[in-house]
Amino acid sequence: MIEAELDSLNKRAQNYLDSIPPETDPILTTMLHRYLCVLISSNIDKAIHLILTAYATQRGSVQLAHYVSRRYVRGTNYNTQRIITALSLFDAQWGAEFEQAVSDADLKERIDSIYSLRNAVAHGELPNISGPSVRGYFDVQMKVVALIKKIVLG
Repeated sequence: MIEAELDSLNKRAQNYLDSIPPETDPILTTMLHRYLCVLISSNIDKAIHLILTAYATQRGSVQLAHYVSRRYVRGTNYNTQRIITALSLFDAQWGAEFEQAVSDADLKERIDSIYSLRNAVAHGELPNISGPSVRGYFDVQMKVVALIKKIVLG
């Protein structure tokens, strides 16, 4: 079930990325790219919720699963440090493994950029975001979610 939910998040973002024709007005394209940055960061938030809830459901009591589901239902601007903190609350090794993996893969700055852009857009700033940048952020989202899933669920 979690596979289908994670796949749905990815497909939605991919469909939006693929639906912007090259001839689209540049102003509209920039607005769509801003929206996609918000969507991509939201996908990471939702994936963390889904993965941690799946872990609690598989390994814990009904009460624990309910608590985890409620506790992580709303993302908290999961920059790299907040992801490490969330994972470490479950298992210090998870946080350390994630930190090492994002460091080795040079993902930390890119994860943090996604959330910086999200916050800029949410607070009315108008960052310019290119198509290649958005595609890069989408790839980062895919890698981060796969990494968290591997760490938590095996």
